[in-house]
Amino acid sequence: MAGVQEFGVIGDAGEVDVAEAEAELSLEHGEVGERTAWVGNDAKAQDPDPPQDGTDRESPRAHSYNEHMRTPTSILFAALLATTLATAQSQDIGLTSSAGPLTVLYGQICGPVACQPFVGGNVAAGQSRDFTHYGAPRSNYAIVLGLPGPCTALPGLDNRLLLGPPFVPIAAGLTSAPPLVPTPCGQGLVPTTLAIPRTAPIGLVFRVQSFGVSNSGAQGFGPAIDVTIV
Repeated sequence: MAGVQEFGVIGDAGEVDVAEAEAELSLEHGEVGERTAWVGNDAKAQDPDPPQDGTDRESPRAHSYNEHMRTPTSILFAALLATTLATAQSQDIGLTSSAGPLTVLYGQICGPVACQPFVGGNVAAGQSRDFTHYGAPRSNYAIVLGLPGPCTALPGLDNRLLLGPPFVPIAAGLTSAPPLVPTPCGQGLVPTTLAIPRTAPIGLVFRVQSFGVSNSGAQGFGPAIDVTIV
């Protein structure tokens, strides 16, 4: 069932403070470094002939142990990194946006979900924008609005999250049965309308992304669409 959700409202929480949200976004998405711990020299053998200058010297036995340990550790680290980067792809979770019938359609119904959002054009304060989610027939879905965020892989979910906080749900429920005119990937669908308040800040770029279920039963994210308020 199509619904209308006003941008900037989450239940009784009131309108989103855009300045506060952007400050929170900048704090939460700072650069995070990676730390790698290596195996120490706990198995260093006792040197029967220590150097006379007081320096420590690694014995041949300890050196052999360390070289032996570093090789499988490096392989394990590389394997874990490859597993993290190899995010599964569901190509039949889609999201489109338009300003109404016979207007430009942004986004995609099905296809590979990239780490780059679709450019969704402009919308004026006081106007509305239609969004349609596509996924497995009669499956759970959610359409969420937020600020632009990094491309983030989440364990157990296909594709990647591109939203940053604050996260504002604008629609959720079940998709339809397959329509009489089949969709390109045999999905169900559900439309919703997002109303932009007249007081919305000019120049704000918000991002919308959907979450749903593919025809294979995998849960994952659909594409993201950026819209600018003018």
